[in-house]
Amino acid sequence: MKERKNSFQWCFGGFNFGAPQMAKILFVDDEPESLFLYETIFTKGGYEVTCLSSPIKAIEHLKSQQVDMVISDYCMPQMNGLEFCQKIRESKVYEGQLIFVTGSVELGHHTLKNRPGIIEVFQKPLSFHDLLKFLNKNIKPAVIGKRLGLKQCR
Repeated sequence: MKERKNSFQWCFGGFNFGAPQMAKILFVDDEPESLFLYETIFTKGGYEVTCLSSPIKAIEHLKSQQVDMVISDYCMPQMNGLEFCQKIRESKVYEGQLIFVTGSVELGHHTLKNRPGIIEVFQKPLSFHDLLKFLNKNIKPAVIGKRLGLKQCR
């Protein structure tokens, strides 16, 4: 008997999302629709997801909660993505890598990705499949290594 794909698998072409041990991801975006999609898709993809609507709330959250990855919109009303990155680095609430999502063509991939601490930049409209694939490839080794007490090679 042929295995039937659920609607989530069908939507993403049957890609195996296999996230490691509920890796924790913090999404920061001022658009409620984007946060809803992030929470829905990445929770179903096997991640523990926290969605916050402002970088200020995200900084407060990071003071008390550890996360494995921060994914942030670049253009937000209170501060832009680089200012957010700088503030979390200065306050030492998060020392991991960041992923930016931007709708700005001027702030292309090369402009932002060459900054310290930024692992990737995704352009809007966002391909959730590509972002999930990227996370599974990059977050899995880091989270497993961290939980085993291994240091990341640079």
